[in-house]
Amino acid sequence: MPTPDEQAAISAHLDGLQYANIPPQFSAFFAAVRDARAATGRDMITGAVSQGAAGNPGNWSGALTYLALLDQIGDCFRPQAGASTAPSAVDRALEDFAGLQEPQRRAIYALRCAFAHDYSLINIDAAQPLLQHHFIVSANAIHPLVTLPVQQWDGQYESRNAQNVTRINLRTLGDTVEQIISRLLSDAANSQLELRLQGGADELRNRYWMGIFEEQVPEPPPQAP
Repeated sequence: MPTPDEQAAISAHLDGLQYANIPPQFSAFFAAVRDARAATGRDMITGAVSQGAAGNPGNWSGALTYLALLDQIGDCFRPQAGASTAPSAVDRALEDFAGLQEPQRRAIYALRCAFAHDYSLINIDAAQPLLQHHFIVSANAIHPLVTLPVQQWDGQYESRNAQNVTRINLRTLGDTVEQIISRLLSDAANSQLELRLQGGADELRNRYWMGIFEEQVPEPPPQAP
């Protein structure tokens, strides 16, 4: 169970609360949620896709921000019982808070690598076959989150085909991360969320909090008479 100081830090981090000092401060978690929702056309309060919103549920930048949120969640938090020991933070977040199986988790992590490193739809990793994918992405309310290939892709560009392609629904990816956000808030409210960070509450505050500083514009020099 988190200590009172850890509980306070977790609540402030997830809820986007501001410390009393000036300038105002907010967590990187709050900033990422805000940016992901704006880019993917979601309600800024509920996270649900909004009809007629400016963003697009299939926006790659929004999806990448949601994937970065998984990185942060898997690095920072764990449930009180049964925490994942998966190798990547994305895997840990998806296992701990969404219950995804390893092949689906690895495919999502591979897409995160493809987006973050090259902004592409290909991730080649011969040493880890579960991370070797070429992707097709969609953004609808029908397709599942991950559709794994019938055959594992061998990493050769000329061998890409419909049998070895991995399909990921970016709209459902956003929905999944939003469900994880709801789970985090619920677990935190019930003191069931613990910090995974070695540095505890101090690291959470120092590493993931930021402030808005107003630029001081110098006064113009006096005009000569």
